[in-house]
Amino acid sequence: MLKSGHDFLKGLRDGRRVYVGGEQVEDIAAHPGFRGGAASLAALYDWKADPAQRGLLSFTEDGDDYSMWFLRPHRAQLLGMPRSPDRYRKRKRRKHGASRPVQQSGHDSKD
Repeated sequence: MLKSGHDFLKGLRDGRRVYVGGEQVEDIAAHPGFRGGAASLAALYDWKADPAQRGLLSFTEDGDDYSMWFLRPHRAQLLGMPRSPDRYRKRKRRKHGASRPVQQSGHDSKD
């Protein structure tokens, strides 16, 4: 099942203990050192969950949507084939993903 960006950010507030410089971080998604990276990852989750990206970033199996990272080849001959459809999709997905700007952790564009 695909997770949304909101679900990802909510999951960061699960009671885990994170310390920066000896000080406990109460909200990872709001901390200046993490919020840029957390927002970028949340955007990637939302992008992957976008129905327009189905087939490139996600696939449907048994009625549920999953990330392409969990796609298994359905035929043994697709394993190791230089031009298999799965390899083509992965290459296309990497190229498509490389065109998206990603905010790095610790570099918040709002500051």
